[in-house]
Amino acid sequence: MVAFILSVVVDINKNLDWLKYITPFKYFDAQTLITGGSLDPVYVILSVLIITALVYVTYASYKKRDLKV
Repeated sequence: MVAFILSVVVDINKNLDWLKYITPFKYFDAQTLITGGSLDPVYVILSVLIITALVYVTYASYKKRDLKV
C-alpha cells in the first residue's frame, strides 16, 4: 500500500521524482508499454537485482528454519 501511495505522490509532485526508484509501480508504466514504448533498462536491471537478492534471502532463511521436515 505504501508503494502505491508513493507512486501517486510522484505523479502529483514532480519535485519528488527521485521516489520513482523506490516504488515498483513506476518501473513498468502500462500506458508507455501499450503505446509501443520499450522497457527502461534501469528498471529491468533494478528488478532483476531485487528479485535475485530476495530469492537469496529466502533460501538463506529457509535453511535456518526451526521445523524438521
